[in-house]
Amino acid sequence: MRTLPTLFSTLPTLLCAQSDFAPVGAQWTYDQEDSIYTMTMVGDTLLNGHVCSILVGTFPSICWQSQAYTYQSGDTVFWSDDQYLPQFFELYRWNAQPGESWDVWTNGTVTVTYTVLSTGTTTVNGQSLRTLNVEATDTQMQWAQSSGVLIENIGDTLFMFPWLAAFCDAMVPWPLRCYTDSALGTFLRPGITQCALSSGIAEPHPEPLLIARPTLAATGEPIYLTCDRGLLELFDPTGRKVLERMTSGSTTLELERSGTYLLRFTSRVGEVAHQRIMVY
Repeated sequence: MRTLPTLFSTLPTLLCAQSDFAPVGAQWTYDQEDSIYTMTMVGDTLLNGHVCSILVGTFPSICWQSQAYTYQSGDTVFWSDDQYLPQFFELYRWNAQPGESWDVWTNGTVTVTYTVLSTGTTTVNGQSLRTLNVEATDTQMQWAQSSGVLIENIGDTLFMFPWLAAFCDAMVPWPLRCYTDSALGTFLRPGITQCALSSGIAEPHPEPLLIARPTLAATGEPIYLTCDRGLLELFDPTGRKVLERMTSGSTTLELERSGTYLLRFTSRVGEVAHQRIMVY
């Protein structure tokens, strides 16, 4: 995917035609190490005859999609990363049934595909939204990433767009911390109480509270953790806590399922450190 300069033309007169996905002012907030990253709908533009939402990230990146264009037709959300030569792909298909699949992104020999495993609903601020449990795959085994949970009007609860740069040396913005718009209100990931970071995030520490090696590991491979005494918590891509244990010092961790995990260490005096771990 290309990272585009922030060049676009807004069409205020077309705002009334905005679709359910990415309405005016919609914002997605993602955890990114000890900070946050946001994707925001900043305006509309007309591409290939479609009124598209312009989504812009907090800052550009070569590692993930930081500017994009989306529109919704019926139950399907389409997206493109190029305003000059737009090639639209299906991003979400809210009426999909188990067994159905669609290509989310294609570039040369690499294609990312969502396959629906099951469907359901969830209630957000009194509104019933469809959910899809999916599997993300790619043809070249470049590690397509998804939380496996898509929520109508909100999207993938890992990151909105497919992410393939598995070995990109940069912080990654996931999982979804919260989503907000004027119609739906605010959706918070389970365990999160506000979109902003709480005051409990520790200030930079002169020595790392937590060191994990390696941070990119095969399933079952030992991950060596260097830390003091305190509490270790491990969260999967949906924000669900899958491990909690006290440590008396350095320890090891072995994960048997692939995915992207967030490790949180809380020292005895309340200092907090986070580490992203990717298991393939």
